[in-house]
Amino acid sequence: MSIQAKKEGIVRLAGTVILLIGLFPAILFDYYIVNSIIAFYLDVIVTFCWFGVIICFKLEIEQVIDNITQIIMPLCILSLILITFGATLSINVLTPVSFIFLVISNVFLVLCWQFSLSIYKKEKLVYIITGLGYIVITLIFRMSTLLYNPCCGGGLLPLIIIIIGFTLIILAEYSMKRKGLLNYI
Repeated sequence: MSIQAKKEGIVRLAGTVILLIGLFPAILFDYYIVNSIIAFYLDVIVTFCWFGVIICFKLEIEQVIDNITQIIMPLCILSLILITFGATLSINVLTPVSFIFLVISNVFLVLCWQFSLSIYKKEKLVYIITGLGYIVITLIFRMSTLLYNPCCGGGLLPLIIIIIGFTLIILAEYSMKRKGLLNYI
């Protein structure tokens, strides 16, 4: 990145930090949606398992990078088991489909954060798809649930934070691309 793109680079980094900051209130507001402490813990466990793998991947820990397929497959199976168990526990409070999509949206947000600064076309496509997927799932499943519970009006805050971070990254990259300072590989 040249000196010419310093401002856009800082905006991209700020967007990534904002996405990370938005992840934690998004998870916390899931408790108000799920209303089951065990289902909430299962949601947190699945999300933070993925978050832990992504952190190890970002830090380029050799054992994780070399064995990524041996880590991702069991993690997918574990996630599926925990999501299924959590969906059965959340039957009294909300539909199991809503719980499944809440957890999937959290995983989408973690993956969106992972690929937010990538300069590879395929990874940038994953960033856009998971970011938009999170926003759509949130609008459909989280907001409809939070509208019925008036004390959870703050549930919009994580969505607003995440949209700001997502938009900052997209606008900064568009500006860099327009100036010819960013070429995807």
